[in-house]
Amino acid sequence: MSDEVTFPADLRAFVDAQQWTFAKTMPEWPHYYIVRDRVDEALFERLVVHIRARGREGRFYERTLIYYEDEESGLVYWTMGAPLGETTIVNRCRREETYERRAAEGRLPSRIGFVRAGRRTAGVAEAAARVTLPVETCDPRDLRGLVEVVSGAFRDDPTWSWAFPDPDLRERWWRFCIESALRYPWTFRTGGNEAVAVWIPPDGTEFSPQDEERLPDVLAELTVGRTKAVQELLERFEAAHPRGEPHYYLSLLGTGIAHRGRGIGMGLLEENLARIDKDRMPAYLESSNPANDRRYEAAGFAPVVTFRAPGDGPLVTGMWRARR
Repeated sequence: MSDEVTFPADLRAFVDAQQWTFAKTMPEWPHYYIVRDRVDEALFERLVVHIRARGREGRFYERTLIYYEDEESGLVYWTMGAPLGETTIVNRCRREETYERRAAEGRLPSRIGFVRAGRRTAGVAEAAARVTLPVETCDPRDLRGLVEVVSGAFRDDPTWSWAFPDPDLRERWWRFCIESALRYPWTFRTGGNEAVAVWIPPDGTEFSPQDEERLPDVLAELTVGRTKAVQELLERFEAAHPRGEPHYYLSLLGTGIAHRGRGIGMGLLEENLARIDKDRMPAYLESSNPANDRRYEAAGFAPVVTFRAPGDGPLVTGMWRARR
């Protein structure tokens, strides 16, 4: 039990006034969340401080988190532990849905999600020897590992190598994109960081309002002498993106270099699509490397639009997967 079992009046009014969103990414763990950039930021930060100062340590599988139990409502609140300025989400659930209560009552789900993959032996993937990898929802503490995986996965991508020929500058671009996407609970990784998937939910945007304002300066810094051409490429991405129907948008999918050839990346995609199918929503992605098109088609995506980078540059294919 926390040291202080109810909220001060202003925080009580704040939490009661919010529209808490159900976390569809983790249906096995029913809970709700609010996002920093959709609420009063000062009160959001006060709520985070209150939770951490008055809460107690608890477990969620291997992670240690700070949980604050509000005795008045019977709800338990927590964040994922990032520094205050980087904390973007506050979660809450009913007391009976906490990890500790469910563990004590023998009600733990098998795991959030799994990917089945071939085991690599002496550099060769053995189809008969399968391993199971857990799928986890990411938070800002995972940023460094996510950027490392995506940078390796897109090392030879024709489109993004065209846009950012310098690998170090390209890595900084991925950091900017992923860090902004982490304000939503729709970035996933396999338990050992073998593969990463970054999604934008139907009510979301690829960049936060603050990052959208920073984007021109970021591009100017990362694309010296080529800024106009790269801006035009991003505009072509935006123009091709279908907007007529709400959908989940796969911004990035990548497998670490050391783990290629085992089906992990596509397994992670299939696991994520199962979550989306539960929500009965369509999905969209851009294939920036034609070598991957058939893999996406096998997952149910169909080409709907194509365009090239400026100057008859690399081909990009926009692909749509209808609701199931």
